[in-house]
Amino acid sequence: MTTVVISASRKTDIPAFYGDWLLNRLDEGFCVMRNTFTRQPKRVSLAREDVDAFVFWTKNPKPFLPTLSKIARRGFPFYMHVTVTGFGAPMERSVASWESVGDYCRRLVSEYGPRTVAWRYDPIVITDSMTTDWHIENFARLADVFAGISDEVATSFVEPYRKVRSNLDRLSAKTGVRWRDPALEEKRDLVRRLSGLGAERGMLLRVCSQPEVAGGLPEGRCIDPVRLRDVGASSFSSRSAPTRTGCNCIQSIDIGEYDTCPQGCAYCYANRDQESAVIQFRKLSPSATTLGTTGDLVPMINEESSLVIERQGEAPH
Repeated sequence: MTTVVISASRKTDIPAFYGDWLLNRLDEGFCVMRNTFTRQPKRVSLAREDVDAFVFWTKNPKPFLPTLSKIARRGFPFYMHVTVTGFGAPMERSVASWESVGDYCRRLVSEYGPRTVAWRYDPIVITDSMTTDWHIENFARLADVFAGISDEVATSFVEPYRKVRSNLDRLSAKTGVRWRDPALEEKRDLVRRLSGLGAERGMLLRVCSQPEVAGGLPEGRCIDPVRLRDVGASSFSSRSAPTRTGCNCIQSIDIGEYDTCPQGCAYCYANRDQESAVIQFRKLSPSATTLGTTGDLVPMINEESSLVIERQGEAPH
């Protein structure tokens, strides 16, 4: 029987902020996610027999450790993407220190196995202070920390989507930090140099969803069938399911929601702005069926197995 891989989440930092919510959803056996484009809600089973593995994404695993031990005891295989860039403020306003995150990642690998953690130096943002030379020195320092923790590192350059550009421009106006989108050859040269630094420390650098930048370097695969098998998953679908052009991920279901991560990273594509995300974070009840809604959604399945949604205390509409 084919089971699903749950991604938690590309859209928000569930391990850092929503561990209690996820544990409650596991107790209930389901959550509700909204389609990114149609906003239609969909019930997602989180029953053990329906979920082959979890892929977590975070910048701070510490708050999640108690939840993770309970997930492991329930028999769910998992691995965790941990993003550590060392940028600090003002680019990353509320992110845990890279030193402490490195310590907790080492603990995760010691407790759960050598393929549990995948480091992400992502995205690369070039500014007048964070130059290519700065990134080389910064990456080398962080790679020293993650040597022996992760055998891979994923990277890419910030994609100047409209809201990303707006947030970076707002940061520039507020702080004077000027950013730029480098020329392709400059990007290729930098990732080649970072790849060499990673290789010296036993890490394979992969470029995520930017084949034009990779220029022959290995391309990223964040939902990775090889790593999934290495952590104990076995019955997932290996069907390709790219989330954007250049993505090599296999099929998964992401249960996160946009505008819910309060960490305040200026380059984040998943938030309109930090203020909106903080408001959503404060509104969310750990007992809600879904992230990012001001009222809980109660799903009911009708005879045709289509999803009918009604709000608690309200008639369907």
